[in-house]
Amino acid sequence: QAAASQSERLEAQNAELQIEIEGLQEQILHLNAKRRLPKMTNGTEDDATALAEQFGWNVRVRRRYSTASAGSILSQLPSPGTMMRHEALVTIVVAKKIPKAPDVIGLRKGRAVDAVKQAGYRVAISHELSTEKPGTVIAMSPGGGTRLIPGNTLSITIAKKAPPPPPTPPPPPEPNCTPGYDPCLPPASDY
Repeated sequence: QAAASQSERLEAQNAELQIEIEGLQEQILHLNAKRRLPKMTNGTEDDATALAEQFGWNVRVRRRYSTASAGSILSQLPSPGTMMRHEALVTIVVAKKIPKAPDVIGLRKGRAVDAVKQAGYRVAISHELSTEKPGTVIAMSPGGGTRLIPGNTLSITIAKKAPPPPPTPPPPPEPNCTPGYDPCLPPASDY
């Protein structure tokens, strides 16, 4: 009876091991399986991440400024239809919203330049005669609030004091003439 009991235990252990082996074989098949990479450019970053987790792919995300919806996939590598193994790398380029240029009209030159640079833009400065307070920004191109990719140049125009008006010429001297004579005869003792 002890031998029968031991035999039953061994059969139970063997059955458990068989189940474990089948599970491991299934995992190995899953890991070695190749699947076609679907077209991802009609989806979002979240869609691509979920798909990669499902099939065991690695995803590298690159972001690029675009007018497309933020988070949408602009391109993928490898191309759709490529056979992919477990842990293969998929690179997706995801749309990033283009920021708005800061509005610096009315700011002093130093503050305006700092604001433009902090927003990630280059600055081109010009000066123009104006009745506005000298040293303040009186124009910018493109305008504040315009969507502009960082790294581009934003031009600002600074008010320059108008030169003082030229002095008014003195009035012409009054002629010193003897009354009653034409042309003018300077006063003399006798004509």
